[in-house]
Amino acid sequence: MEQGNVYSREKTEKGAMTTGLRDDEIWLCSALKASINGSEFSKADETVEREVLKNDKGRGVLALLYPFFDDISDLGLKKAVEYSAKNNAVSCYRLFQNTRYILEKLEAEGIDCAVLKGVDLASRYPVPEYRGFADIDLFIRDREQIDNAVRIIENCGFEKEKEQSSIHHIAFLNQERIEIELHTDMVRPFDSEAVNSRIADIYKSTDYSFFERELFGVRFKVLPDSLNGFYLLLHTLQHFLAAGFGLRLLLDWMAFWNGVGDDKAFTEFKAHCDSCKVRGFSDAITGICVKYLGMSPERAEKIMSPGYLQALDKNEVIDKLAREVFDAGRFGEGTGRLVNLRNPSIFGLIKEFHHQTRINYPKASRIFLIWPILWIGSLIRFMKNNKTVRHTGAKEIIGNAKKRSRLTKEIGLW
Repeated sequence: MEQGNVYSREKTEKGAMTTGLRDDEIWLCSALKASINGSEFSKADETVEREVLKNDKGRGVLALLYPFFDDISDLGLKKAVEYSAKNNAVSCYRLFQNTRYILEKLEAEGIDCAVLKGVDLASRYPVPEYRGFADIDLFIRDREQIDNAVRIIENCGFEKEKEQSSIHHIAFLNQERIEIELHTDMVRPFDSEAVNSRIADIYKSTDYSFFERELFGVRFKVLPDSLNGFYLLLHTLQHFLAAGFGLRLLLDWMAFWNGVGDDKAFTEFKAHCDSCKVRGFSDAITGICVKYLGMSPERAEKIMSPGYLQALDKNEVIDKLAREVFDAGRFGEGTGRLVNLRNPSIFGLIKEFHHQTRINYPKASRIFLIWPILWIGSLIRFMKNNKTVRHTGAKEIIGNAKKRSRLTKEIGLW
């Protein structure tokens, strides 16, 4: 990828990145690779740098370019990188201290609690402050301890939000606008009861103990590597099936597996994927990390299906998904995206609409007789959000959903 010390598209394409990505996207991938893996950094000309800034779309990854601050020529990009690095560092320290404080209070009451993402993932980056995070995710396996945990969190200055937007966690907010999500389930339910039941069985099992990770000299409880990796996969999949996910989740994925050294964890992770029929999605996002972000092929092969790595250069699905990731911004905000249909037909659209209704009204949707009323409520919410949040129309959203559903089928999900 070198031509002297300047980024070269021609060299890149000879290196098997003959894709639909633009010059600025390919250079950004190479810079992120250098930041996380310690490989050599290649300068870009100012035109490419300006395009990186123009197309950033809130991806949340510019802080990782800070080690190369002096090598960036465009003033606008330099300012954005510096601002992102400082902002991420401040958020990292603030949420680190709040996480530590909450966990100490929970532990003092005998509540066994693990951190999801957050300080755990930050500890896996070369410079933890570059990752940054916006909220605190906690998981308590024993449901009987949830009410006590809620009381403790509220006593720490957090208030339970009046409108709970998700049914798999309880959201809290304090006066500093720091949010805590206390997980009662790992992820929002998928549209397959069999998959949901299997996920619940995996994480509610008593056959495992929490591991520990260290950040800034403080140790935190986390999920065992196999379950932690599987949670990250489900979290990424959940975003993919909604409005999409961006580069940061891929960087989290790569940073996490770079730090796993137990072969048993790889084996157990693949078993979990197979039991929930999500191995195809795991292969695809790992493939992107190898092809674009410099993940070690030897490391990636430990969690991939046999033969997948060897066919990576000819795998067009990887390139399509990479295009999808770049188009998604951070989480698909403002892109006319809402859902990813499993079945791109009228029946599939109706099924997904009903699934979203059950998510919006988890308790009321158990009463069959009021389904029509709930459908109307979901439709009103859908139309309102299209106008005020997404600034797009139903036709565009449905068209994008059908297009993305074809990619889902190619990936081999479910």
